[in-house]
Amino acid sequence: MAFAEDWIRTWNSHDLDAILSHYSEDIVLISPIATRILNDPSGKVSGKTALRAYFQKGLAFYPDLKFELIDVMWGISSIVLYYIN
Repeated sequence: MAFAEDWIRTWNSHDLDAILSHYSEDIVLISPIATRILNDPSGKVSGKTALRAYFQKGLAFYPDLKFELIDVMWGISSIVLYYIN
């Protein structure tokens, strides 16, 4: 729960360095939002440098972005944050 609350707090702060602290260098993110923001039909963002650029564009595109945590679910090696924005 502490991780989820920190994740939400950092996103709501729009502090890019704090947001990126939750991701590893070899991150691979696939998102339908990335298809629109990056104009790439794969929606794939690979690596932390590319993720920084994507999040920077996203925060500029959505300056009022705010998340609200609804629930946290976890498994053996995974966590799912259920939130609204």
